[in-house]
Amino acid sequence: MKKKKWNLLLALVWTAAVFSSGVLPVFATGGQTTQRFSASSLDVLDETVFVMEEGASVRLKKGQSGLRYTALMDKADYETLLAYGKKLTFGMLICPYDYLERYGELSPETVFGENAVYTTDEGEGVRIICVSAPYLVEYDETRVCFNGAIINILAGNIGREFYGIGYIALTDEAGTHYKFALENDNRRSVTYVAQRAMESGRDYDEEQLSILSEYVNNSVQQTVPYSVNHYLEQNGTFILEKSKTFTAALGETVYAEEEVFEGYALHRKISTLTSIAYANGKTSLDLYYVNAGEIGNVAYDVDLSASENVLKTERLYGSVLSVNGIAVTESDGEIVLNAEQTSRILAAASGDEWTFETEYREYQIPVRIFNKIIRTFEELSVLNEIPYGNYLLGGNICGNGGSFRVTEEFSGTFDGNGYAVCDVNVGKGFFKMLGMTATVKNLRLKDVSATSAALAYETEGVIENVVVESRDAKSVVQKAGSAAKISRVFAILPQGTCFVQETAEGEPPLMSNFIGLVVSYTTGSVADINIAEKFPCVTVADVCAAVAAYGWDGLVYANDTLRFFGAYVMVL
Repeated sequence: MKKKKWNLLLALVWTAAVFSSGVLPVFATGGQTTQRFSASSLDVLDETVFVMEEGASVRLKKGQSGLRYTALMDKADYETLLAYGKKLTFGMLICPYDYLERYGELSPETVFGENAVYTTDEGEGVRIICVSAPYLVEYDETRVCFNGAIINILAGNIGREFYGIGYIALTDEAGTHYKFALENDNRRSVTYVAQRAMESGRDYDEEQLSILSEYVNNSVQQTVPYSVNHYLEQNGTFILEKSKTFTAALGETVYAEEEVFEGYALHRKISTLTSIAYANGKTSLDLYYVNAGEIGNVAYDVDLSASENVLKTERLYGSVLSVNGIAVTESDGEIVLNAEQTSRILAAASGDEWTFETEYREYQIPVRIFNKIIRTFEELSVLNEIPYGNYLLGGNICGNGGSFRVTEEFSGTFDGNGYAVCDVNVGKGFFKMLGMTATVKNLRLKDVSATSAALAYETEGVIENVVVESRDAKSVVQKAGSAAKISRVFAILPQGTCFVQETAEGEPPLMSNFIGLVVSYTTGSVADINIAEKFPCVTVADVCAAVAAYGWDGLVYANDTLRFFGAYVMVL
């Protein structure tokens, strides 16, 4: 195959892209790290979740500026790879997006295979960029990343869209095995990314602004298309009714004309009526027309412990004038309630729905009330201080190896909201005892360290829609009393022996719908016999097959990925 070349002047130095920000490489911590599922190289790669960060960013360094792509991995997966003890290479492949349209996708076979279409060196094939290193760097408290950049792009290619995809190469006695990152809309031109960066409001210095301006002003793509789309509300959703494409100068402010649809009114707060014209046709003016007071799945969470609660009201047609008869002021698509207002509005409520009166219509919107919305590791202490309250997890929480356990009998509600409590030593279980009125739901315990059970040592309460991942826990629950109700539990327990270690004598608890990926389960135990539907799986494929066959709220298998409320758990 004749080698294809693009018209680029570039240099790729991964260490410069990473270390210019002062970020240091991340290595194993030296703590206990156990292989999570099996011992083969292919299994280790299959069980690792490697995901591209959406889009791209501009690398702003005089003489070495360009387009940067980022791939992400959980720290726990990274430590598992390091503990495996084989040679690792992490890389980023970058090429013009039109290459994919002409020569096919980037994959282990098309890049590194025996009959590869692409080449990363001077060999035969379509030349693409490859930058690599033997380690990852810290991204945030729970993830590590790999950055790769294409720099010094010629003016003729500034408006051209590029594509980046990360990969892992693991070399063992059988050879080198590859895993490519999951895609995440990574088709970007440096002109478009520079435009978005300039309007982001970040405090760029004079040199950085000069670089961004050059990328926009020097683009050969000075006339760009943009679309105007009109959506009509039907049965609580918006359906595209009309779409038209126009052209404008790059960076010009464009406007959409309001149209009349009989029986409909334009919802201005959620419509985009004006924008600048972005490169590569990425400007879309979307106009939404409503025909009733329905607004879809809008609901609010209120934190009684907070000094103020912010309720996003941009989807409500018309400005909000009052809530439950109490006057409020809407600004920029939200209302801000101080503690006194929240108390008065709650006292005036007649049920689980609040009445929002706008200048045009009235809405009844579900509102959930919580004693506290927990957002930090330190705030978990409230579960011991007031163990009978109603709590919501407001985001992922990382304990960084610290210890925490609810030692008081918990009789309230703990809604994980689809988020995770990560990297925490929970001892004999995150909850020592769940009382008969306790409910734990929609929660993910991720990479927790436990001496016996991961979630609860003993329960008489309700556990539902929970994902538990632990290197050393023996079970999800140690003891389940006769009043317990446990359903929709997914567990990754490499050292586990069963889902529930012990059950009450006599009338067994209600337990159903367990899926587990473990080294081995003790079959025939009392606890396992009492489980109505149990899927003890050995491989990732077995797990995905079980989830696809059954499925439940939160845990979803689709497109060869298993996700819990949208967060990646594993990849087939």
